[in-house]
Amino acid sequence: MSPTNGPNTILRLSLILAASVAMVMPIYFFGITNGNDLPQHYQFAMTFERSLVEGTTYPSWSADSNNGFGDIGVRFYPPLAYYVMVAAKLIGGNWYNASVITFAFWFFLGSVGMYFLAREWLSPNASTAAALLFLLMPYHTNQIYNAFLYAEFAATSVLPFCFLFAYRTCRRGSVYDIAGLAASYAVLIITHLPLTVIGSISLLVFSLASLQRANAIRSLVKLTAAVAIALAASSFYWLRMVSELSLVKHAHADLVEKAYDFRINFLLSYLNTPTADYLDRSLIFSDLMLLATLAVAVAGAVPFFLKRTDRKAFLPFIVLLAVSLFFATPLSMPLWERFEFLAQTQFPWRWLAVISIAATVLAASGFDIVVGHFRTEKRPVALIIAGIVAAVAAFTFAQVIRPAVYVERQQFENRISALTYAKGCECFWPVTAIAGALSRPEISLPAGRKVDVVSYSTARREYLVSPGVSGEMRLPLFYYPHWNAYVNGVRQTPRMDATGAVLVDIPEDAANIVVQFEEPQSYRAAAIISLLAWLALFAAGVVFLFGRLRQRSETEPSGLS
Repeated sequence: MSPTNGPNTILRLSLILAASVAMVMPIYFFGITNGNDLPQHYQFAMTFERSLVEGTTYPSWSADSNNGFGDIGVRFYPPLAYYVMVAAKLIGGNWYNASVITFAFWFFLGSVGMYFLAREWLSPNASTAAALLFLLMPYHTNQIYNAFLYAEFAATSVLPFCFLFAYRTCRRGSVYDIAGLAASYAVLIITHLPLTVIGSISLLVFSLASLQRANAIRSLVKLTAAVAIALAASSFYWLRMVSELSLVKHAHADLVEKAYDFRINFLLSYLNTPTADYLDRSLIFSDLMLLATLAVAVAGAVPFFLKRTDRKAFLPFIVLLAVSLFFATPLSMPLWERFEFLAQTQFPWRWLAVISIAATVLAASGFDIVVGHFRTEKRPVALIIAGIVAAVAAFTFAQVIRPAVYVERQQFENRISALTYAKGCECFWPVTAIAGALSRPEISLPAGRKVDVVSYSTARREYLVSPGVSGEMRLPLFYYPHWNAYVNGVRQTPRMDATGAVLVDIPEDAANIVVQFEEPQSYRAAAIISLLAWLALFAAGVVFLFGRLRQRSETEPSGLS
């Protein structure tokens, strides 16, 4: 990679920003794109917003969903995508504007990552072309326009940075490269779990293909150190998630069966999938996205590989593309059946995220050569390649963006308001909860006793109960082991009824009841470790930035004759 020219880089990034904003203009004018996962993502976002307003940086419980019974989704779903959306709401003022800002941000971030990743191999112009092409990759656009895979969309935008710093760690291995890999991989972990699994396999393959024989052992040690730091930085999230997997319904087998069964979600599976399933599950559309992605990769890469002699430099991307195709198709079925962590990602077509990244760099590899062809007798070849790229862009606009289901502004805001107490996905309920609990959303007390709600927050509720017959107080709240009750200051372990609702024993006297969610001490220790790791990564970034600025100032002419 040639040295980066500051003003030119800013100009290129400005172009990428403008293109990213343009990508969300249909959403701004026509409405937020609909999808099966939309309600759950916004319920999570509202939980994070409420928690922050209450002064809690990381929520333990979704307080209002499921008619006030709550759920534990925020304990298991990575948090970063929702912090970004809440921050965007502070800027935009409402969830509609926040969504547009958020989608533009992730589009921009992913394309910036692609620009710097491509710059390790390509010219500034070709790298800019890679960044813009990534915006138009059918699957990346489809993530937000049709499927509304919001967290996966965000994680796809993080992945290019992971590959960038993994490559730099293998080839140079400075402290700042290791810190960059640690930070980007930690961000991936706290953004989307299935893509973390897919990304981890991809990064391993990509890194092994990027190693140089002379310093392979040293590079492997540095890569391992980066992963260790990333795990420390993200431990505030994954420790409680891993520790409590058996307590959430999402871990149950029925969530990797039926529609979630990986066996009926492979790409290029027409021959081993019933025709009805192939059509109903839109696998034909997924295959079309794959073919469009591969077409643009081949069209751009062929001129490069025919003319240039440094073809081995792109071996990491060739290997990455081949391995990704393997895992996305039925060829890898034995591995999916053997390894549960693969099955838990549910959809082999998710590998299209990695395929899109590898294909983008390979497509951009021939950019300079193709541009040069326009000035020679090979102009027809250049026109054909440009036509293939234009056809893929047209496919994205005509088959992904145009047919999306848009929810106009007022309808969207009304829908978001209705989501506050709406029933959420049962996959994020405690294993002991059943839907029948929601039919009794009121507080139940022994006959003749009354209750006043003193306070009600995400992780704490306080009640005053009048004197009367002793017995059980049933709360419209799903039981979870971390709920503790304090009756007139005396700690009591709550129980649950047959529906999974919290039960608290109350005495004959008037009672002050406090029900509070209390995290184990080990989780607090993990939070401190994460904070220290992020402070160290931030310090490394600041030192690197000031070093670059000082280096640039020393090399610039003073202006004195």
